[in-house]
Amino acid sequence: MSRKHAADPYDEAPATEPEILAPTTLGTIVVMERTYTVNLPYHEGHVLTASEASVLNQTYKENLRNNFVGSVRRAIERNEPPPTQEDFEAYAKDYTFGSRRGKLQIKLDPVGTEERKLCDLRIRQALKDKGIKFASVDKDKFHSLVQGLVESGKFRAKAEEIVRQRQATEDFSLDLESLS
Repeated sequence: MSRKHAADPYDEAPATEPEILAPTTLGTIVVMERTYTVNLPYHEGHVLTASEASVLNQTYKENLRNNFVGSVRRAIERNEPPPTQEDFEAYAKDYTFGSRRGKLQIKLDPVGTEERKLCDLRIRQALKDKGIKFASVDKDKFHSLVQGLVESGKFRAKAEEIVRQRQATEDFSLDLESLS
């Protein structure tokens, strides 16, 4: 039994299968550990149906909302005025649909990664000990504190020891696998 949904204002014609005008690209999907090949009919320059446009517009709105909610939440937590409509419009203007934006990811050596984790945890603990909520701390200032602690080298030896222990455990487990 199918349920009828309210009419979509963008849906002017009945939904149809996308017409494939160009050679399709093949993709794969995994469903419960089984891989299936799928035709990918959408390509640059594809003319959208009303239903396709509606789905993309909905996804666009959800992405904007999900990405902007942090700015509103931070303002509320800090008892500051929330971002304005102009702030939102500026964000939306710079938003690129389908692109991933975020912090620059820098691959560190395992010791550097562990050292950064230790410094992060130490600063979080210090904030907690002083009754300061992490959410109220400026993220740039927090990252500067972490970087300063990393540069001090105070946690380098501990990080090296953790990585050595982890490596020894991994090496041991590999040796056990060769026995079977």
